Amino acid sequence: HPWYAAVGWNRGTVNAIGPKKPLKLNEQDDLYEGRLNFTNTFAQDGLRLWGDKNFQKHESPMNRISHRRALNRIKTLLNKGCVGLIFDPNDESMGKTLESYIKPILDKVKENKGLVDYKIKIDDSLEARERLELNAQLFLKLMPNLEYINITLVVLPSGMQISEV
Repeated sequence: HPWYAAVGWNRGTVNAIGPKKPLKLNEQDDLYEGRLNFTNTFAQDGLRLWGDKNFQKHESPMNRISHRRALNRIKTLLNKGCVGLIFDPNDESMGKTLESYIKPILDKVKENKGLVDYKIKIDDSLEARERLELNAQLFLKLMPNLEYINITLVVLPSGMQISEV
């Protein structure tokens, strides 16, 4: 799915010879903090794209490539799914009709781990209908990606019972 980051171990395979200069861990960290993604080399498994950031400086859900791709895909699905309503009668039932078109699209994205949750808010007021409009706001909670795993190793004295921890 386009909202899955196209990087990392599972989706970031690169068919290339290798980097001119392998990066040390602190160099990788510096690049990523500077919003630059890089390739990571694994001795037995080759190159992988590593990093999902884009050039947006402000820390937000939209500073990830996968989230931008998710929104682009959702917009495309909604455009295709709702275009059939254009020029239909815009009466008081049209808001529910629009919601019935939108909901299955967002449910499918949520089912496929693109969204955590969403809310649909439709303005089907008489004023909006008189302007020949139907306005909808979609509040989306995009699925976050795992970027760091922190594991702490704790060595216990041999006489200590694990149950005491």
